[in-house]
Amino acid sequence: MLPKDLILKNSYMYTKIYGINVLEDPFPWFLLSMLLGGRIMEKIARRTFDLFLKYGITSPEAIVNAKWEKLVEILDAGGYTRYDFKTATKLIDISTAILKKGNFKKILIDSKNSTELLKNLRDFGKGVGNVTVGIFLRELIGKYNFKPMPDKRVLLSSKNIGIDPLEYSKRNGIDYGYVENFLSATGKNCLKNRCERCVANKYCDFYIHKK
Repeated sequence: MLPKDLILKNSYMYTKIYGINVLEDPFPWFLLSMLLGGRIMEKIARRTFDLFLKYGITSPEAIVNAKWEKLVEILDAGGYTRYDFKTATKLIDISTAILKKGNFKKILIDSKNSTELLKNLRDFGKGVGNVTVGIFLRELIGKYNFKPMPDKRVLLSSKNIGIDPLEYSKRNGIDYGYVENFLSATGKNCLKNRCERCVANKYCDFYIHKK
């Protein structure tokens, strides 16, 4: 069985890194999820989010009040040179839609399940898709009444290792976000057939039978 310590050593949760309390204010994590869900490198998304934190622009109100030009400036500084205009427009449109519907946290609480949450979030506008919602859900599991939406990397890795991520997290007393983050990373190796460099290869049925 995959050791809990191996997961904790080779994974992380963004909400832990940034000290985001998703029960108190989930929007900063949603903002970071939108950045991570775009066609951009992870380090650029994180660097850009650091700038949003620096300027205190981590709420729908702050994004709308900052104006488009300021958002473009921040996105450019973070490395979104190819997607700055589009992303700034998306953030304003989504934030405006959220403000029209009311409190962002209440939207989460009122969503009965992951399917309804997906619909409610996608209704905010273009740019909130399955990838963004899947990332967002990853670190809400166990805190809100939702089920995860793992991507193909997570599904492939969990199949090869032989674990159910949600059941594993509950049984081992580990935040689900750590488990999915770990499986996402190992799943990249699965997709690229890089078994030798994978930290979980000796627990992987595919690798064991491949040898």
